[in-house]
Amino acid sequence: MFFSDFYNLFTKEESGVSFTRSLFGRFCVHFTASVVVTTLSGILLSVFLPDEARLVALFVPGGLSYAALAQLSLFALLMALFVEILYSERFFKDMLVLWRFIIMVFLSFTSIIAFAVFFRWIPLNDHGAWFSFILSFSVCFAVSTSVTIVKNRLDKRKYNKFLAEYKSRPQPGA
Repeated sequence: MFFSDFYNLFTKEESGVSFTRSLFGRFCVHFTASVVVTTLSGILLSVFLPDEARLVALFVPGGLSYAALAQLSLFALLMALFVEILYSERFFKDMLVLWRFIIMVFLSFTSIIAFAVFFRWIPLNDHGAWFSFILSFSVCFAVSTSVTIVKNRLDKRKYNKFLAEYKSRPQPGA
C-alpha cells in the first residue's frame, strides 16, 4: 500500500500538471536564472575586479565551463525539487506560507554554500570573496523576495476587485 501511495504522489496530477512536468518546468526556470545571474556576475567581475574573476572556479576565459554548467544544472534541479516539494499541495497541504518560506531560505542558503565549498566556486581561505558571495546572495534573495511580495499584493488587489464585482452582480434565481 505504501509504495502505491508514494507512486501516486509523484504521478497524480495537481491542477492538471504532473509532478515530473512541474519539476521540469521549475528546473528550466531555475537553470536559466542560474546561468543568467552567473554570466552577469562573471561579466561584472571581469570588468570591475579582473583579478578576482580569475579566482572563481565557475569562470573560464570567455565564459562558463562545461563543468560549471553541469554544476549549475544540478543546483537548479535541487532548487526546483525544493520548490516543488514545499510549494505544491502534494506534500504539505496545511503548512503555513511563512514556514514554507523560512524552510526554503534555509535550504537555499545551505545548498548554495555546500555547492560553493564542494565545487570550490570560491577559495575557502578568501574571506573577502566569501563576504561578497554571501552579501550578493542576500541582496539577490531580498530583491526576489520583495518582487514576489509586491506581485502577490498586486494579485490580491486584482482578485479582490474581481470578487467584489462578482458579488455586486445580481445572482440568477435570487
